[in-house]
Amino acid sequence: MKKYVVASFVFLIAMLSACPAFSHTSFIGSNPERNSLVKVMPNEFRLEFNEDLLVVGEDDPNQLSVFDPSGSQVSATSEVAGPFIFAQALEKDFLPGKYEIRYRVVSADGHVVDGSFSFQFQPEGIAPANSSSQEPAPQKSLVAKAGNPHEGHENFIHVHSDHIGIALIALVAIGGWILYRKINNY
Repeated sequence: MKKYVVASFVFLIAMLSACPAFSHTSFIGSNPERNSLVKVMPNEFRLEFNEDLLVVGEDDPNQLSVFDPSGSQVSATSEVAGPFIFAQALEKDFLPGKYEIRYRVVSADGHVVDGSFSFQFQPEGIAPANSSSQEPAPQKSLVAKAGNPHEGHENFIHVHSDHIGIALIALVAIGGWILYRKINNY
């Protein structure tokens, strides 16, 4: 009887540890691009992720906000369409300088991803306010590929806490099985 109980326990732990890994939504591109120099302000700010974002009925936990150099918000309420989140630019005169895009999105599996990045707005014919600052390098495409799929996450433990928990349960189960076998001379 003991063998069946232990075998069932080991089988259960093995099945839990064999569950597919939880994927995390990754930022893959934007318009305007990360660290780009923009000569004409877009009518719409858009971010793209590697999977659809979570929207539950009328509730949308996803947010995209754009702020000008003075800290004023220059984007309307954000909307989600599949893996994209976008917000219309407000009708106003845009100040030259550094703009910040802040986002908080929820993946289909419930993981929250937040982050921010900036771009420079420098309209044609207007000299930069600080000519000694380095101009950001323009990106090659309309959708910039992010180098780190976990950019915007707090740290390794935060990103992989559920994976670490499953691995620890599996290790305890395997260690218990080995100890049980040694005690009972199998």
